[in-house]
Amino acid sequence: MVEKGVKEDPLVEAISRVFSGLSAEISRKMIHKPENQTKEEEPQIVEPAKEMDDNLKKAEDLFAKKKYISAEKWYLESCRKNPKNPLIYSRLGLIYLNQKNYQDANDAFEEAIKLKPGSDANYYSMSVCKFNLGDNDGAYRAARLAMKFNPSSKRYTDWAEKIKKLE
Repeated sequence: MVEKGVKEDPLVEAISRVFSGLSAEISRKMIHKPENQTKEEEPQIVEPAKEMDDNLKKAEDLFAKKKYISAEKWYLESCRKNPKNPLIYSRLGLIYLNQKNYQDANDAFEEAIKLKPGSDANYYSMSVCKFNLGDNDGAYRAARLAMKFNPSSKRYTDWAEKIKKLE
């Protein structure tokens, strides 16, 4: 059951599915490397984390149960201890996007991208935020970056084409 006050949205559900593998990816401590990436652009290995802190574990459990309002509290607590974890910002971005709080969602995805530049899902989500904020040019640029990191994604290509037609 979804918490009161959170609106279900098919676009947000689609983005959530894109992010579903992010936890496992963070756990493996590697940044995704697209097949067409050049040697200069090789991903950096992320320092191994000790263990997921208790706050992040609670947040992830609540997020999986779609209890976004409660999960937000625990992500923010975890962020105080580990402000360099891109997963936290990605999840907060999804929560805010689900609530149609596009500015906070955009800010969260921007921070996640600063910490983990190669995430196509973060660029795609940021593109959705920018589009909903009326920044079609920024939305298109973010969609193109998502395509750069995952050129085989039809979703990203279709999204970029839709935005381009609206310009």
